[in-house]
Amino acid sequence: MTHEDLAAQYCATVSQNVALAEGYLFESFSECSMSAKIKRSVKDIDFNKIRTFLYEYEIETETGNWKRLGFEREISDYSVYSFSPSGKKLATFKKVSNESKKESAEYEVEVWNNDSDQGISLASKFSTKTSHGEIMMDGWFGDFNWSPDESCAVYVAQKPLKTSLSFFSPPEEGKAVGDQFLYKEDWGEKYAGVFDLSLYIVNFENHKVAEVPNIDPSLCPGQPQWAKQGTYIVYTAWKTLPRKLGIIYCYQRSCGLFSANVSLLALELSINTSSEKIGKIEIEHKAMTQNDILALFPRISKCGEKLVWLSRKEGFSTHSGAFRLALGNLSDDGQIEAQKNLVDITVNPASDEEFPGLWSSSLPSACWAKNNSEIFLSSNLRSRECVLKINADDGKVEIVNEGKGFDESLPKSSASVLSVGSQGRNALISFSNPNSPKKCAVYLHNGKMICGPDFGPISITKDVKVPKELISKAKQSFEGLQFEVLKFKPKNENLSFEAILIKPNSSEKVAFPLIVIPHGGPHSAHSTSFVAEYAFLCGIGYALLLVNYRGSTGFGEGPLNSLPKNIGTHDVDDMVQATREVCGRDDMDENRVALWGGSHGGFLACHLTSLFPDMFKVAMIRNPVVNLASMVTSSDIPDWCYVETLGQESFKDGKLGLMNAEDLNKMAKVSPILNVKNVKAATLLGLGAKDRRVPHSQGLEWFNALRANEVTCKLLFYPEDTHALDKPGTSADFLLNAVLWL
Repeated sequence: MTHEDLAAQYCATVSQNVALAEGYLFESFSECSMSAKIKRSVKDIDFNKIRTFLYEYEIETETGNWKRLGFEREISDYSVYSFSPSGKKLATFKKVSNESKKESAEYEVEVWNNDSDQGISLASKFSTKTSHGEIMMDGWFGDFNWSPDESCAVYVAQKPLKTSLSFFSPPEEGKAVGDQFLYKEDWGEKYAGVFDLSLYIVNFENHKVAEVPNIDPSLCPGQPQWAKQGTYIVYTAWKTLPRKLGIIYCYQRSCGLFSANVSLLALELSINTSSEKIGKIEIEHKAMTQNDILALFPRISKCGEKLVWLSRKEGFSTHSGAFRLALGNLSDDGQIEAQKNLVDITVNPASDEEFPGLWSSSLPSACWAKNNSEIFLSSNLRSRECVLKINADDGKVEIVNEGKGFDESLPKSSASVLSVGSQGRNALISFSNPNSPKKCAVYLHNGKMICGPDFGPISITKDVKVPKELISKAKQSFEGLQFEVLKFKPKNENLSFEAILIKPNSSEKVAFPLIVIPHGGPHSAHSTSFVAEYAFLCGIGYALLLVNYRGSTGFGEGPLNSLPKNIGTHDVDDMVQATREVCGRDDMDENRVALWGGSHGGFLACHLTSLFPDMFKVAMIRNPVVNLASMVTSSDIPDWCYVETLGQESFKDGKLGLMNAEDLNKMAKVSPILNVKNVKAATLLGLGAKDRRVPHSQGLEWFNALRANEVTCKLLFYPEDTHALDKPGTSADFLLNAVLWL
């Protein structure tokens, strides 16, 4: 196969991937129809960026028909593209390019009305001018939340930067001298340049924007929600002292919920005056969850009186863990009353069938249903992502994608919640499995499903011509993939782990070459979702083994906690056991086994090729951890090195300034670099120059050691990429290089 053919086949497969960024479901009062608005993210290799398209559908409840409304609309240029809860308004924020204003960012704001009598009209248009810096719509800090009367919204943005003058510059009022190069601490990986955040309220009718004042400067606010009919906002705030540690994928960072009565500020914004300035208003911010070390993702009921959130009273030290789902009533003074846990922690599930607890990375923005009596959310349950419906009275948990509708559509599928409908009756969800890209469905309040149509392919490059028949062939290829979830039990252990085996469909008796793929984290998990890159690899003849070793999320708190202090042993043993058992099958070629892994998956790939040099012939590794003793002082998450090597109680804030030889020696002992001399596998490395999580010096250590030992190796160095190597051009380049390397 030529590189042109390879690129065309890659495009034919990846163009059919469906990545859904957001979804809205608007229900009519008559219950006979609904409308859905769905955002789809698409890779653009030519411009090396992600583009976003909006799809709109009318759904007939009785017939189950989804009617596409027009052509998909590109909305990539908007920082905010948000429909109001009623669906009658649309707010857009578009950044105005202005290189002369380094201190702040300017946004052009438009609000559109969609009235059944008057049609669509532009209601207002104005500029935020110099109110704040970049708006955060990242899914972690950022949230854009409409007020109940839809006249305002609250959101998160960076505070305007304070600039300083050189000692040799003319003086300017209010500007300090000599602090041009003063160090500013940001939030690490993926958040380079994100320094100080605040909450802002915009009034769409009077075109005013104001910062919510008096937020504790030692806290970083995010995830704001309106409550109590628009008189209060409730938000999450993270501690920033003694230093900011990397926060993306780090759910253990200490945080709590706070409330603020903003009625006076909202009133001031609503007064129609020519002045854009807001008078000084003092606002009291109250801690709501003093007993929780972790409290985040507050979600207010449609009536504005109830609150659910992800809670962990005792916290955890690993970067991910199980949460409780807490519920409480909001009092008139912004406090929580009658708090209770709807879903508790499951430590050691008695069997694989027992519910393993709540493993959610967030809560949907609209999650309340059925007159505030049910909550919909997504959770990782063993090797699947599942939609859970939770009773707000007794905490009873129902796994939605184990019902008839799902099993008939996609057996063993993974699913997630996009949104609960505007009237709280139904839920918009997405689902997929390894041989079927994501589709949407409406889960009706009566338990039935209305499945949506295929989204169809979108071209990811203009430079590679992909014939229509190749797209059809690629679709037939991944639709024919076979997959199964395998269960394993380590020797002398009560715990179990799983792996997902995906293989090409073949009518002939074939022994497939195998690519073994450990996930990163280590506290994350593979799921039975569609991954276009995996479908592509299977499409060219490879079987894949995705291993959820001990320590993966979704299996219970006990199994997760078994890995810290045991990295490099338990996870390695599980990888070897799964590989050996699968290679013992007639349809696998034990002489053609490769490894693919990044981050902690790269750590495992390096260990496996050095400890079992004859088992794995080839390795493709991205941003691997190879030497914890050198990583601990250079990563944005030094605590990871402590917790995973020395145990959950090993890291305290004081450790940031107190290294000792004993700790460093233990970190070195669990590092792959000690055994690099044994490696035989031809190794392809991919490193991101801007990786703050696992600095590229880690991968360079491995590469230079391999070269010194005359092992066949190649290094791909991506100057603009961070840890995930997820820029469209980068991920495509590494994958195609990997295929040629196999």
